[in-house]
Amino acid sequence: MFRSGTNYTRTLLEAHYDVEVAYNLLGWKHGLLPTFAPRSGMNLPDAPPLVVVKHPLAFLRSVYRYHAEIGCDMHTQAGSWPDFLRSRMVYASDHLACAPQYRFSNPVQMWNAVIWNHVHYAQGIGGMVLRYEDLLAAPEAHCARVAQHYRLKRRPGANTFTVPELQTNRMGDRRRRRERYVTDQPFTKRSFYQDGGYLADYSPEDLAHVIDELDPDLLQALGYGLPDRPPLRRPACLPGSAG
Repeated sequence: MFRSGTNYTRTLLEAHYDVEVAYNLLGWKHGLLPTFAPRSGMNLPDAPPLVVVKHPLAFLRSVYRYHAEIGCDMHTQAGSWPDFLRSRMVYASDHLACAPQYRFSNPVQMWNAVIWNHVHYAQGIGGMVLRYEDLLAAPEAHCARVAQHYRLKRRPGANTFTVPELQTNRMGDRRRRRERYVTDQPFTKRSFYQDGGYLADYSPEDLAHVIDELDPDLLQALGYGLPDRPPLRRPACLPGSAG
């Protein structure tokens, strides 16, 4: 899902492994994966996805910044941060003439629905789920996990693992020169995500609202804790998933 660290993940994987990351192979990566009726002649490609997730409290702050600064694809009447957390979200690709729309009662429910959809499918078809915070904490180790899962080979000459110190670009599926994977702005939010700095942006009322709206089964499956609930040691499978 967008605002979850996919560009950072792609930058690391393509710099060190012989792979080209595809974002929209299973449909628009920002939306829900589609379901095709039997005998419709349409099926999802046989491509177990790598799903990158971010803690929902960090994700919501990132989405709000995106909405305030760019606004593309997300349509809400909310202006302030507290109103944003409680307002209806209509979500669609602004790049299509008549795109199907997703309507959520608030952005927390958007995270619940889209992440459940992506994670449930990935776990059922033999894909992989990667937490952005884990990747920030140990990028080489978690890229190696991904490489082992998908049987990726190391790129020739990429013997030293390097981590970008600049912010990554929003890339989509288009190909670009490796030096254009990053911007000229330093990446300063590593501790913000790893140490829970985003919590400072939540009032007690806002935090209580978000906690009430979040799906506890999804949080448990991803191993995410909340301020009043400790995190699990390792992610588990969602109810109904294989594995």
